[in-house]
Amino acid sequence: MLEFDHIALSVPNIAEAVAFYKQAFSQSQVLHQDETWAFLKVDSLKVAFVLEEQHPPHMAFRVSSRDELERLAQESESIVNVHRDGSEYFYQDDPGGNVIEVVFYPTA
Repeated sequence: MLEFDHIALSVPNIAEAVAFYKQAFSQSQVLHQDETWAFLKVDSLKVAFVLEEQHPPHMAFRVSSRDELERLAQESESIVNVHRDGSEYFYQDDPGGNVIEVVFYPTA
């Protein structure tokens, strides 16, 4: 079963984006931040900031098992990759050219 996980916005400067969202939404929580990407939680929504040369802007849906991830990847003829945080994922385009990430968090 797919559940909405996060949106990822392409930004030119990760630190600048994080600073803006922390000021605009004081309840936001930084889950991860480095020079190349950041992950924030604003209320119940997770937002990632990515550099376009590393990851495309996208919306992500999580699955609850590696088997489900592999099945969906095979159905969409996609290859499963691993993020630095250990999560496993694949990207696919919808008919309008928007990027969808399907992600599995092994430790979740």
